[in-house]
Amino acid sequence: MAEPVMIIQGKQVDSQNEYWIAQALDQYKMGYQYQYSLFGGDLRGGVILDFLIDGPRPIPVQVGKGGYWHAGNKGAADMLEAWRINQYGKKMGWDPLIELTLPETGDPLSALATVRQKLYA
Repeated sequence: MAEPVMIIQGKQVDSQNEYWIAQALDQYKMGYQYQYSLFGGDLRGGVILDFLIDGPRPIPVQVGKGGYWHAGNKGAADMLEAWRINQYGKKMGWDPLIELTLPETGDPLSALATVRQKLYA
């Protein structure tokens, strides 16, 4: 049997972790934009934020950075990406980037607790 297709705001989800974060944001009635494009998005040098949480000071959120798949050169690229997001965010009046790990978002209850602790004010 095929895995069900998960959709957030009309877009196919990249991971279950993102889906569970979206479910938690919805439960807390927090507005957000999924797959927010910066610097050209999918183009070379571009960035796709997993989430941009709405508010007077929007909060950029990335899910699943770090860990085994993001070590070495990829880890250095992730740090540069985070710096670029934060520099842009300062100009735009955003809060600093919040990076959520896979263990923090590894199941629906963990995602709900993480959103409550780190994003829900």
